[in-house]
Amino acid sequence: MSPRRRIVILAAGLAIALMGGVGAPRQAAMAYPTVDEGEDLEFGVYKVTNPDESYFDVATRMKVLAGTDDPQLVQLKEKVAMGLSCRALKAKPILDGEVTQPSFYDSPKEWKFASEPFLAFEQQMSQLAGAWVATGDPYFANCLVEILDRWAEADALNNISYSTRRPQVWYSVESMIFSAALAYSTVTGKIEIPAERRRRIDQWLKRIAKHHFSFKGSVPSCCNNHYYRRSLYMTIVGVIANDDEMFQTGLKSVVSALSDTDERGAFGFALRRGWRAIHYQNYSLLYVVMTMQVAYRQGYDLFKIRVNGQTIREAVLFLLRSLEYTYAVPGLPSGEQDLAFTNDPQYFAWMEIWLRHFDNPRIERFVRLHRPVFNRSAGGYLTLYFKKPESPRQQLRHQIANFEIRRKTAVEIGARYPVLEMWKYSQ
Repeated sequence: MSPRRRIVILAAGLAIALMGGVGAPRQAAMAYPTVDEGEDLEFGVYKVTNPDESYFDVATRMKVLAGTDDPQLVQLKEKVAMGLSCRALKAKPILDGEVTQPSFYDSPKEWKFASEPFLAFEQQMSQLAGAWVATGDPYFANCLVEILDRWAEADALNNISYSTRRPQVWYSVESMIFSAALAYSTVTGKIEIPAERRRRIDQWLKRIAKHHFSFKGSVPSCCNNHYYRRSLYMTIVGVIANDDEMFQTGLKSVVSALSDTDERGAFGFALRRGWRAIHYQNYSLLYVVMTMQVAYRQGYDLFKIRVNGQTIREAVLFLLRSLEYTYAVPGLPSGEQDLAFTNDPQYFAWMEIWLRHFDNPRIERFVRLHRPVFNRSAGGYLTLYFKKPESPRQQLRHQIANFEIRRKTAVEIGARYPVLEMWKYSQ
């Protein structure tokens, strides 16, 4: 069976399962799919093909980085490993007991303080993976494995209780799981890991992922961007642990997102966020695109599947239109949109992946203003892993152009969203 034929079958099977049948109403696509529903689908060819495969070709990228003269990549390589001490990282606390967190929106200062152990774990996962890929030094890879093994031995995160009244911990654990799994995937198959240690880490990741995923949450968190985040960890943990059921469960989110996409390319759940609709359109893409990338490395090109006439490309184009012509795009909620997220590079990590699949000058110009892109949990150093190397002359030309854009926009516009205005000016 050809890869293209396989993709069509996957899209059709997932869409029917999520929509409750060919003639089901559109609202049914928003129903929360459980882990067990994967057993009812025909996924014979959609299995994990290589549990040692990461979300990018680690060995090839190491060779590229070793030989590149791209000034930005060279500088990033030198930076990521500086000051990393495995002893210091292993001394950080393990979350193996009861943990609570206040709401980010209700108490941002209290949330930041209570979140430090969660965020520190994600940071060290991404830092160690980045240092390993940048240098090829097994010191960093072995340190990453040792930290995960300590958490696995403590059965960390598996005893945390979740409540719909205080869901913040539930949100935080989502990103902890996929930050660990994405980082770990850069190491598996590349260094020697004792069989017992590999089994212990794999089983721990499966256990905490399935436990977390079994807690459905309330509407809309059950089905919106948080569903895409949970599906990302199900997909990558499914790969690492060679678990086809988990892998397939994670892939459902791709068709769920496309089923929630209207004829303009807008995600329905994002539009419901009102003044943050554009933010959540982009935020959803961050996780859906990464899930697609994990599947792509297993041999399944979900970037091309079409559901109800929509591909993920329509969602990307809607985002670009919304950023460029915010108040002229039909369908956006009335009132001012909060575009503060456009000043923060982490939200555009997905664009580095996108540019490895599609040529898009508008996205290239946008992400260039943000590079190097780092996302603490969703992949870490995306520019280091995905950016196509440039010659020093090319990079100098871009730097001069960016400097000129910054100078002119600062004088002529002085907007609250400087990166967005620079991007618009560059069109």
